[in-house]
This record gives sequence, C-alpha cells and structure tokens, in this order.
Amino acid sequence: MKKTFNRGITLLLILLFIIPIIGTVSYNVSIINATAEDTEFNPIIPNINTAAFPNPGLNIGPALPAVLAPGESFTAILKTPLLDDQGNPINITNAYLLGAFLEENQLVVIRKPISCTVVSYGNETNGAKINITIPEDTIGGLYDLVFNLSNNDQIILPRSVWVITGIDDIIRFIHMTDLHFGAGFPDEATGQQRRFTGYLMSSLLGVNMILNTGDEADTQASSQYINSLSYRYSFAYNIPMFMSPGNHDYPNNNFVKYYEETVAYRIIGGKILVVLVNTDGELGHPYYETMVKIEEILENNSDIPYKILLMHHPVFYYQGQVYINSTSDSPLLGDPRSVSGSIISYYWGGNITETRWLLRLVEDYNVTLVLAGHIHRDQYVAYHSTRTNTTTLFQTTTTLSHGTGNYQGLQVDQLNLTTGEISYPYAWQWFVGYSNVSRYDVYNSIPITKPEYTENWRQDLFDDTYFFGTIDQGSTGIVMTLENMYDPINISNSFVITLPWPENAPVNLQVLESSGGANISMLGYQYLHEVGRVAIALNMTLPAHSYLKYVLYTVEDQAPPTIELKRILPRAPAINRTIKVFIDVSDEGWGVEKVYGAVTAEHGEVVQYNLKRYSGSTYLLTFAVVSQYMTNVTINITAVDYAGHMASHSYTLTLSGPEPPVETTTTTTEETTTTTTQQTTTTTTTSEQTPGQTTTTTAQQTTEEKTTTTTEEAGGNNTGIMVAIVVLILIITGVAAVLIRK
Repeated sequence: MKKTFNRGITLLLILLFIIPIIGTVSYNVSIINATAEDTEFNPIIPNINTAAFPNPGLNIGPALPAVLAPGESFTAILKTPLLDDQGNPINITNAYLLGAFLEENQLVVIRKPISCTVVSYGNETNGAKINITIPEDTIGGLYDLVFNLSNNDQIILPRSVWVITGIDDIIRFIHMTDLHFGAGFPDEATGQQRRFTGYLMSSLLGVNMILNTGDEADTQASSQYINSLSYRYSFAYNIPMFMSPGNHDYPNNNFVKYYEETVAYRIIGGKILVVLVNTDGELGHPYYETMVKIEEILENNSDIPYKILLMHHPVFYYQGQVYINSTSDSPLLGDPRSVSGSIISYYWGGNITETRWLLRLVEDYNVTLVLAGHIHRDQYVAYHSTRTNTTTLFQTTTTLSHGTGNYQGLQVDQLNLTTGEISYPYAWQWFVGYSNVSRYDVYNSIPITKPEYTENWRQDLFDDTYFFGTIDQGSTGIVMTLENMYDPINISNSFVITLPWPENAPVNLQVLESSGGANISMLGYQYLHEVGRVAIALNMTLPAHSYLKYVLYTVEDQAPPTIELKRILPRAPAINRTIKVFIDVSDEGWGVEKVYGAVTAEHGEVVQYNLKRYSGSTYLLTFAVVSQYMTNVTINITAVDYAGHMASHSYTLTLSGPEPPVETTTTTTEETTTTTTQQTTTTTTTSEQTPGQTTTTTAQQTTEEKTTTTTEEAGGNNTGIMVAIVVLILIITGVAAVLIRK
C-alpha cells in the first residue's frame, strides 16, 4: 500500500508540473495564430500628418511649383549637395513625375519618366542643381518630382511641377490667408476645421490655383508646417499653390525648410505673372534688396499681360475707390503717423519712400491685382492712376481660421484673360466689392464660419449663411462633414484627395447622414507608395442648403467608445467653486462623434452639457454647485461614436464644505446627540480611481445593448489553469479510490 501511495504522489506532482505548461503553450499558439491572421493588412490609419516631410527643393516646391509646357526645361536647385560623406558625387539613376488624375471619371496614377542632368553637385554652402526636361507627351496637371539615387536613396519634391498644356480664357483662383496652423478661434480645434474646409473647397470648386498670402503657421513650429503640408497634400492635391510668408512665418527658417524661398515669381501659360513679395516679419514692408528684385522681375516680364503680387501686409488702410495723380506729393500717400487723412497702412507707412516706389511700379507696369492679408478682415481698394490711366485692385481678405474683427472666410476670384476683368462668381448679398463704405463693415469673402463662432455683434449675417466642414480621424476611419448654407455655391464635382493609409488595407466609403440632396460616391483608389498615401477619387453633390456626413474607412466600427476619468481640478473639489473634470473618451473605430455630460447635485436639478474636445481625446466638463453645505454630485458622461455605438459612465463626487448642523434631541433623563455624515459609495467597473484624488468615485459602463459590470485581472487567457484544476481533481479522486480499495 505504501508503495502504491508513493507512486500516486509522484504521478500527481508530475501532472501538476506538466499540465500548466501544456495550457501555456496552447495560449501562446492561439495568440500567434490570431496575430498572423490580423496582419493580412493593418487596419489602423496613420495620423494625417505622418506622410508630410520637409521639401528638399529651394527654388521649387509645394508653394512654388515650376510651371512648364511639355517639352520645356528648368533647373531645380536643392537645399543640399548631392555628395556622400567622403565628398563623392551621388548620381541620379532615374527620375519621374508622379501624379494621380481623373480621366473620364476614372482614377489614373501616372509615373512619367523624365530626362535630367546634374548641372552642379553642390558644396558645403550650395545645393545641387539639376536640369530637367518635361517630355512632349506629358498630360497637364500638378506632379511630384521623384529622383532615385545611386546610393539607393530617394528624393521627392512634392507638388512641385505644374505642367500646362493649354490655358482657358477664364482663370479661377482662391485667395486664402492667415491660416495660423497651431491656433484658432475660439480654440485650435475649430481653427483646424476651418483650415480643412478652406483647402477642401479648392478641390470642391475646381479652381485653377490657390494664392496664399501668409501666416500659414502661428509660431513657426515644425509641427505647424507639417500640419499645413498635410492638409494641403490631402485636400487640395491637384491644385497648384503659390504662397508668400507672413509675419508669423518669420524668421523664415522653417518656412524655407518645409516650403521654399520667399521671393520669387512664376509665369502661368504665358499670360499671368505671379510675384511673391516677402514683407519681412514685423517690419511690415520689404527690405530694399527685395524691392530691387521686384522691380527687376516686373521689368523683365513687362510683356506678360496680367500681373499679380502676393504680400502679407496690406499697403492701404482704406476701403473703396482711390484716384492718384502723383505718387510723390499726394497727401493720401503720406505717413499715417504724421499726415492726417493718409490711407497708407502703419506697416508701409514706416517707409513712405519705399511705399511710393512700390506704387510707381504698380502704375508703370500695370499690375492687375495685389493680394494681402494680416489685418484679419476684408478690405478692397481700387487704385486709379490718372498719370498712367491704369487701375490696380488691392484685395485684402479676412483670415481663414484665426481671431478677427468680424468673421472668417476666403475669396474666389475670376480673371478673364480676354478682357482683364476681375469678378467674384460666388459673391453673396453682403458683398460691397470696391464701394466706398466704412472699412470696418466689409463682408466680401465667402464665410467659413458659423453663428456660434462669430466674434462681433453682426452674427445676424451668418444665422443661415455659411459654408463649414469638419474632419475627425479615428483609428480605422476618417469622418468628414460638409454643411453648405451658402446660396451662391452649388457643388457637383469630381476630384482627387490623398490620405496616409496602410498600403494593404481597402478604402471603403459610407454616407452616415445627408440632407438637401447631398451625396458622395467613390470612383476608385490607388496607392502612392512613394509618399505613403492613397489617392481617392470622389464625386460629390452638395447643393445650397444641404448637409453631408461620410466616412472613409478600412474596417467596420463594431465597438463602443471607452470613457475614463483623468483629472479633477481643484484636487479637492468644493462647493461654490468652479470644478473642471477632464474625461478621456477614445474609440478604436471611426472616432467619437458626441460627448454629453449631466451633473446632478444632491436634492438638486440635473444640468445638461455638450462637452467640447479639450485636446486630443480629452474632453472638459466645467461646472459649479451652489450650496451651503458639503454635498454629493453625480456626473453622468455619455459618448456616441460615428457608427452609432453608445457608452456611459457615472461618477459620484463629494464636494467639501461646512457640515450640516448637528441635530440635537433633549429629554428629562438624558441628552442624545445625533451627527449625520454623508459618504460616497464605490462600485468598481471598467474605469479606475485617479491617482492622488481625494474623493471617491463610482464608475459604471453601459452600452446601447446591455449593462455590464466587470473585474479586470492581470493576464489574458486562463484556459490552462482551468484545465489543470479539473485534471487535478480527477487525479485526486482516482488516488483516493485506489487507497480506499487497498
């Protein structure tokens, strides 16, 4: 019997050692198999900024493309030499143009080989120079320029070559200014929505080009220029852009790093001269050397019939018609600091000699249009020179997405290349053009704003007249909305956008909501592996007074959002004080659409809130409870994602304050004192107590289908342990039976 008992114990110990190992092996194999299946494609969409990078070109780039006809050549100057660490030349093995276009409503990706010759490999102070010839059979459009190098590197100059095969009699362009990436009104998130709207409108309206007059970034930060490039690549992919820097882009180190040089020109189709003028930061007007270069450009291209200058600071503080006989002695052109009645801005008034020099150039070379920004409001001046019998229009456009004295917007200009007339095809009822009215009451631009985001008392103008869009990126989907409440615009157009995208993942489109006849369909998509993006061809109908919400996604969104309390300020919340509650709301699918909050004070009313995004996935709830004594407050947070899934959490806080009065009961024999205190109960669910928090919270999560209470444990799969326990019980039972029989 003793021998049999010892064998049983030995067998039991062996089994106890082996069975958990078997369970663990099964667990790891199942995880590996699941991972292998999931990696057929990665459904997670990269952040929209991930495929933007500095521009390697100096005299060519995304805001200064080379403009050529098929068969023409140009010389591209790089910012760095084509030399290795030992100073040996790096050769170009091949080069091509890269672009995605719509041809008869079909998406076509073109990789057009080009011939190029290295003129100079450069040195420590100068970048390489490369001569490039465009093939005769190249179709018109905007391209990336790609060089493959002998050291296996690749150089990409994005959106840097505009091939023109012909030019129409009517040219339309968008004038936008003061986008201030990194800032916005009333917050950065709202500014970001306006920037998205402005760039996408270029594609929706099918304009020929964008003219941008600076303050693209707010503080010259690299992240702001990367964001700027990302939006420009994504939503105005096939629209050439020319941009001069603003005072917020100064100093121009990062502007040049991510874009290109700041004083330059381009000739478009042999008919339009576009000149970029740098008004040099807070100086507010060009340096002398810049003025010399501008005069040289105008003189060398005097035969070009239409000339447009882009500058950030406006020449005039005025609205309406101006007639000037002589730039040298007109009192209207004096220094506004000392001359009463001067119409010159304080910026240009800092150097009146230079101001009069510019105006003489405008007159002598018959400049058609001078575009500016900076003052964050509209201001239109028709400048008539009786000396030269010429008229130049000075158009200052309001900010697209920053603080302003009235509203945010952009303008669409139309230039007739036969008559030279400038017109505004989308002018609205408040458009005053170049009329003589108060310069503080001009609303010429297309309003990219909504009533709740308007800063002054004229909100009545925008109650039902605006064009506004939003973009929200989730893990597996990007949701976009467009609301067209602007009567002059009725959109029906096909266009191409590009987005950072996992290369093996599909692109799906779903309309989430629409009204007023709005609709969208996808015509196709193709990957641009060189730049880590997918080109998507869309067809959209967006009539006036319509609304459209749609999602571009990799996989379906099947899970509700998650809600987590992150922080409470102050750390010891109290009655009669402002309390800020920071809530993290995240979603593994298409993103969070709405977050609601409800605050219920003990024995008090329920107050409802729509929570606004504070930063990233953090939402902020701000409230105060008026009370005489300490009290409990219940906070209910509800989040809804774009797929319609809902999640809710409840938090109970005790707000500190004076304790309620002591209730005292007296009898003839003894005195009894009863003290009533209030405590917070705790229920543990999917959220956790914030470290360092002095109050106790409860957290319960519900979805639209059921209510669950879960306890989270370390580890993932307990199958091995369960099997071991069952087998152990069976073995013990067997051993006991043997012992009993013995």
